[in-house]
Amino acid sequence: MSGDLNYRVLPNEAKKKPIPNTDRIPLTDSEDKSVKNLDGCLGVILGVGIAIFVGAASRNLLLALVIAGAIVALIAIGVRQSSISDLERKKADDAKKGVAYLNDNELRRVEGEAASMTSSLLRTYQTSQGLLTELPQHLSRASSLLQEAQREFNDSAFSPFWDAVENAARQLAAFDDKTKQLTQHATAYYRSLEGRKHTFPSFPLKKRAMPDATSVLNELRRVVRMGQTNFQFANIWEHRRTREVLIAGFRTLGEAVNNLGATIEYSISDLQHSVSSDVAKLVEQEIKTRETLDGRMADQNRMLDNIQSHRKPSVTDHPSRY
Repeated sequence: MSGDLNYRVLPNEAKKKPIPNTDRIPLTDSEDKSVKNLDGCLGVILGVGIAIFVGAASRNLLLALVIAGAIVALIAIGVRQSSISDLERKKADDAKKGVAYLNDNELRRVEGEAASMTSSLLRTYQTSQGLLTELPQHLSRASSLLQEAQREFNDSAFSPFWDAVENAARQLAAFDDKTKQLTQHATAYYRSLEGRKHTFPSFPLKKRAMPDATSVLNELRRVVRMGQTNFQFANIWEHRRTREVLIAGFRTLGEAVNNLGATIEYSISDLQHSVSSDVAKLVEQEIKTRETLDGRMADQNRMLDNIQSHRKPSVTDHPSRY
């Protein structure tokens, strides 16, 4: 269909988490304890090294230990504060990156969901358009076959008469099958668009009338009854009605021919209900409101364009007049 690319479901608003507005995040008790343990190990190693160096230089072990302890204490305090600051900044940076990653995933999720729904709804819309085009064709073929059956009856052609009736039933069964498909498409279409922002139009059935199968179904009943009430035609029918066929889910030709009318009437009623349900009405009203607003905006843009195209000349356009 033309304008397919303009039909799309808009992404829902991504549920993003706020990025922490801090440069540092305090360490937990376990994290703080690990820093202490690390600083303690470094302090012992550094203290032993300083004590050995000072002791060797001064030959006074006690003095070496005192000096080493003082130096190690000062260094440990500085190292610990620096380590804690670095870890707190890294923790804050990691937290920001983590939230940003989650937000990016959420944005991709809502965009992917919208793209997937758009693709699915486009297929549904296009398929539904095709089905609506095919429905009257099946009715037309069924009607022609029933006219053929009437001619065969007039010519006392027993088997050709029932052949035409069976073929007409097959066309009506195809009509019934596609009517059911349309019902499924309409239900899915409206449920998918419910509560969503989108640019999709009304379901195709809203823009054209549902094909009326009443006259064809009445003709089928008349023609079948005509054959069943004639002894010679009825005799052929008795041999054929129990034959297994695959028509509209019925097991035999007799079941299909006798019950197809009621089945189609039910399917049509089901389809009409699917496009008049509460969900369908709500979505259709939203579409109508959007199209009205779009029309008004288009009118305003045209008016603005006309004003700009016919604006009054300025002094520079005709200097001799001023």
